[in-house]
Amino acid sequence: MPLIIENGTQVENANSYTDLANARLVAANYGITLDADDTTAENNLIIAYNWLNTLEEEYQGVRLSDQDTSTSQTGVWPRSPVYIRGNLQGNNTIPDELIRSQVVASHANESGSILIPIIPSTSGSIKRETLDGVGTLEYFKGYTPSGEDANSALNFAKSLLEPLLESALNGGASGGLKVNKGYS
Repeated sequence: MPLIIENGTQVENANSYTDLANARLVAANYGITLDADDTTAENNLIIAYNWLNTLEEEYQGVRLSDQDTSTSQTGVWPRSPVYIRGNLQGNNTIPDELIRSQVVASHANESGSILIPIIPSTSGSIKRETLDGVGTLEYFKGYTPSGEDANSALNFAKSLLEPLLESALNGGASGGLKVNKGYS
């Protein structure tokens, strides 16, 4: 499937935030390489695009198609309002952080599916347990892909998204503005 690039204008049937040539440059900047086969590399970018969609509840703002009733927006971006390091972003922009995260996540997908992980039956929903006076019980948020904790590339892809998350607004330069996902 060829890449259809979302450029911030709600491109119909978009499946990536970047083209392969740019993705290879971004990857090189991080010292990683994408699959040498263009078709495989493009498929990994599409999978990473879809992985970014699974994190929709965590992002700032609202999808533009939710605001203007357009049905052409296939991804979680563009959104509005979005503040990055205290600066309001344009409604029709694709943040570099999102593109970098997509590229790193596509690299992570080369070592195992990031969309449909195999979760060992012994993992359960408890992430961490502690005893009284020692700590608290911590549960996984949603699901955790098998090996995700060990997959430093996927963890890095998530960390690249931090400026785009609602949590980035709490106590930030935007005055602690809290943006709730929903319809305007």
